[in-house]
Amino acid sequence: MAVRKALVVLSNASSGELPTGDVLDLGSRTYVRAYASAGQATSASMALVAFGGVSDGSDVFANNTLTVPAGGAGIWAIDVGVVITGLAANEYVNCSLYINGAERAKVGEQNAVAGTLALTAGFHLRLAVGDLVTVQMRTGTAGRTIYGDVNNQVTTFTAYKL
Repeated sequence: MAVRKALVVLSNASSGELPTGDVLDLGSRTYVRAYASAGQATSASMALVAFGGVSDGSDVFANNTLTVPAGGAGIWAIDVGVVITGLAANEYVNCSLYINGAERAKVGEQNAVAGTLALTAGFHLRLAVGDLVTVQMRTGTAGRTIYGDVNNQVTTFTAYKL
């Protein structure tokens, strides 16, 4: 049985090109969905966010890294969500998207309120075959927790070639 990959548009685009509920068929395009399957301690220096579960795209997403496959050059839509718990008031948090080891886009950078912080961002980036895409982050104090759970997949990485 063939599986149809599609995205359903949940809100109207300002240009009106895709009305609510329309389906964008991904066809044979590469699609990746990964999530943190367990909690991870943060570091005081930039470190990889561990996405232990991969529900789609395990052929191109391994070791917490998206590797752009042959035929994958072009514009990619990438969405990242990271939830951090145990933060102190006014604690520094920095989370970024890296391509080939260099910071390319900011998921979020701020001084947090005490408790839990959710950082989310979406990007459209031009990638080349062989590019390596990772998410890295740090907190002002090491040992905070990046939330991860198989049943509550809130720390996530999704990507697909447009």
